Amino acid sequence: MKKSYLYILVIILALASSFIFPSCDKLSEPYLRNKDSDTTTTVRRKILLEDFTAIKCPNCPWASLIAHGLKTDDSNSIVILTIHAGELAIPSGGGDYTYDFRTPVGEELYTYFKVADVGNPTGLINRIMSGPDTYTISPGYWPATVDTMLDDTPIITLDLAAAYDAGNRDVDVTVGTTYLMDYGQALNICVFITEDSIIKPQMNSNPEINNGNNIHDYVHRDVLRGSLNGTWGSILTTAAQTSGAVITKQFSGTLSTEWNDNQCYLVVFVYRTDTKEVIQVEEKKIR
Repeated sequence: MKKSYLYILVIILALASSFIFPSCDKLSEPYLRNKDSDTTTTVRRKILLEDFTAIKCPNCPWASLIAHGLKTDDSNSIVILTIHAGELAIPSGGGDYTYDFRTPVGEELYTYFKVADVGNPTGLINRIMSGPDTYTISPGYWPATVDTMLDDTPIITLDLAAAYDAGNRDVDVTVGTTYLMDYGQALNICVFITEDSIIKPQMNSNPEINNGNNIHDYVHRDVLRGSLNGTWGSILTTAAQTSGAVITKQFSGTLSTEWNDNQCYLVVFVYRTDTKEVIQVEEKKIR
């Protein structure tokens, strides 16, 4: 199920022609969609792409379009977390950039994965290491990296069930984890919340996006809002499991009244506690 090499070639040529000001299209309308878990019968090892960005990062709209272009191309294989963190995510005292998308979770991830060493935009892909003591991957390399991972054999499946009370904005989540093979690594599980299609200004310097001007009606996609169980999640298992084993976990929390609950999603992923590599991820609309 790999994407065509033509698609990769197009991305590489586009990057080569816009090294200083990467090329992408303007985003000007809300992108409202239903992103429930894959309903096909094919079990995939899905990919988590964490896009580190910021409201005052002028090249970040370009990175976002690369990420969501990949999502469009493989909608049942890729889950995106857009993480606003770092100096460029700090709100201004006045003007367009007074809003704050930062979270304690995002800031902790930003620090742990040493994002400041390379700066926004950058990303993590299933939190695989890209070099010695390095996890970050430049947006220009996201398509090729994703392409090498699309046929990875799934180790587990995640089945999400959510109950939401719109009156008090409480959400209860049940996650069923089923092993598809014998597996001996200790695993943690994270339950994050994102909000999609938030219309707020965004800095931009790419001449092919809004003529190089800042974007006042920018559509912020898949914005990390928080976690139901902390930055590093909860223990799923510390013991080896055999194929067919099922582990069920439950989580609960309350959505902020500042978020549009009609556009909030659960992003649930399981990762190895030793290497931090994500072995499975799913997302589900909360309501």
